[in-house]
Amino acid sequence: MCGRFAIGAPAEEIGFRFDVEPPEDSPEPNWNVAPTDPATIILDQGAGRHMASAKWGFPFSKRSGVAINARIETATEKWMFKTAARWHRCIVPASGWYEWTTAQDGKDPHHIAGDTEITALAGLYQQDSDDLRFTILTISAIESLSGIHHRMPVVILDQHIDTWLNPNNSTAIEQAEIIDSANNVEFTHHRVSREVNKVTNQGPHLARPIPTL
Repeated sequence: MCGRFAIGAPAEEIGFRFDVEPPEDSPEPNWNVAPTDPATIILDQGAGRHMASAKWGFPFSKRSGVAINARIETATEKWMFKTAARWHRCIVPASGWYEWTTAQDGKDPHHIAGDTEITALAGLYQQDSDDLRFTILTISAIESLSGIHHRMPVVILDQHIDTWLNPNNSTAIEQAEIIDSANNVEFTHHRVSREVNKVTNQGPHLARPIPTL
């Protein structure tokens, strides 16, 4: 489960990281991205990779709410995700993401980050008449993170980005060397302030560690 993430980099920095030109309407840095919020994604719709703003979550057809995550193990089988899994994959740039553990007096958020300033999370996108939307793919957490949560976002290494985004490659989501990229990443994690729990709170301090006993 990835229910909140951070992207503290400005559009220009994201553009440099992924070799794309940022559009004028790029979202501002957001240290507390919540479901339905706009965020930057990187995609290729047949004319090369580019950057766009999209809302987080695929809307359900028969009930309210959105699907913010898709299990990579079953994405090609689920009606909501199977077309996107084959043809509409994207990258979700993130400074890190948040997961929660349970304490006696509430929920403690943890910030998890990869070994680069901006991590390439694997996503799917869909376009309808009104909105561009995305969801984040998840996989079983690696051992070092499993004590926080049993799932984690799929991470795409730089050498696999073009293959992952290629709209003519229907099998990229099934290629183990791509989806197992997290095994080659050194992740860090630490407790952060419960300010993260309120979606309207913002600022880089949200991702900073808090003192622990």
